[in-house]
Amino acid sequence: MNRQRLIALIFTAASLLFAAAATQAQPGSRPVKYAVLSLIGNKLNLVTAQMPTGSHLDRNIQQSVPLTQAPFDGTALATIQALLPPDTFSLYLSSSTALLAPDSLFDGKKLALPQALSDGMKADGATHLLLLTRFRQPTQLRFTDSKAGYGQLEGMGFYIDRQQGVKDEDSREVSRGFLAPYAYLRLSLIELSTGAVLAERNISASTTVGTVNLKNSVNPWDALSAEEKIELLNTLLARELTVTLPLMLAPR
Repeated sequence: MNRQRLIALIFTAASLLFAAAATQAQPGSRPVKYAVLSLIGNKLNLVTAQMPTGSHLDRNIQQSVPLTQAPFDGTALATIQALLPPDTFSLYLSSSTALLAPDSLFDGKKLALPQALSDGMKADGATHLLLLTRFRQPTQLRFTDSKAGYGQLEGMGFYIDRQQGVKDEDSREVSRGFLAPYAYLRLSLIELSTGAVLAERNISASTTVGTVNLKNSVNPWDALSAEEKIELLNTLLARELTVTLPLMLAPR
């Protein structure tokens, strides 16, 4: 998706959220204010496909690359900021590694956020929390007319397959192997006064890049430059949040 189409999509989604906010406002009630917290973290996941051998175990090779900052959290917060009406939210970042483990944040259908952080959000006037976390799901990489992939994915990263044939949509040429940027996340809406999870939306988005244009390499990792890799992941994340947030906050 090019930048102009993404901007148009964000504008349309923001218009829907503005209308939803006006519809939900009740005379005399406390206005809804969101604390927005993104916990994607500062690492990039690299998953190299290994064909299963009859076992249910995930045999993919898992690696992680530390990033100097948390670029995806910044993209997530900027996207949500562009969607929500002014003065209805506060943005939060956390460097706590303990918060980055999604399983430690929830007790059943209730949030188990550290008390100090929850109290700080309430002191800022927040009534609800919009929480973005990594989420583990079975691999389902999307091609034009099919899905593929082994094992499970979580967070933001790249799935690398060195064997599967991929047809280029423009040239119709088939190349071996592909690189798949992916975002496997969960967006949750939480009532801060009770910790209750009011709504959840899972994100399992991906795109695929073949090796047909590689001249001096057969390694799918070389299909994109370092800058292109981060830009593609950021674009994927912004697009998915732009679609997911209005759906989750739509009046029921």
